[in-house]
Amino acid sequence: MLAASIPSELTKQAAKIRQSDEDKYMDMLLSEEQKRKQPSSLPSSPSPAISSLDYVDFTTDVTKWLEYSVLCTNFRGMIAGSIGGGYYRSWLGRFVESAIFGIVCAVSSELYKDTAYYYVGFGDGERRDEVRSRTLKDWTSKYLFTSVASASLFGIYDAARIPLSSYIVKVRKKGRLDGRTEGCIR
Repeated sequence: MLAASIPSELTKQAAKIRQSDEDKYMDMLLSEEQKRKQPSSLPSSPSPAISSLDYVDFTTDVTKWLEYSVLCTNFRGMIAGSIGGGYYRSWLGRFVESAIFGIVCAVSSELYKDTAYYYVGFGDGERRDEVRSRTLKDWTSKYLFTSVASASLFGIYDAARIPLSSYIVKVRKKGRLDGRTEGCIR
């Protein structure tokens, strides 16, 4: 689960670095423009942007995957199994159930994150200010988007595991994944 949140965090870090580079270049352009307007002023250099890992975001991503694992372990089959007899065994049942688990995990981890920013004061100042200045419309759209994205992520993740795992089992039974050279040559 930790490995699943690493790509998300790397993407966020890359976006922060890209944004800090853009900010640095924008500051350089503004300082050059100021120099042109006031030729007697001393040149000013922009302060270097120091990017750091957002520990609140990282912690909530890991928490989301841990919650999903706990929900799957303890409640797998209760939602989809109650819909119909053989429905749970189908990939659509797994998709729906995992999507519901994903929504629960996303909303709770988003609540943890917002609580850490809003009440506890963790994280950087930008995020705290953004959370504190949200309107009802912003809160609704944030949680709705997070719910839909996580439902899609976890639903597709679990629904894709069924055919892939059965394919791997079939290939393994044929002796192609046993580590011997005969499986490669066939």
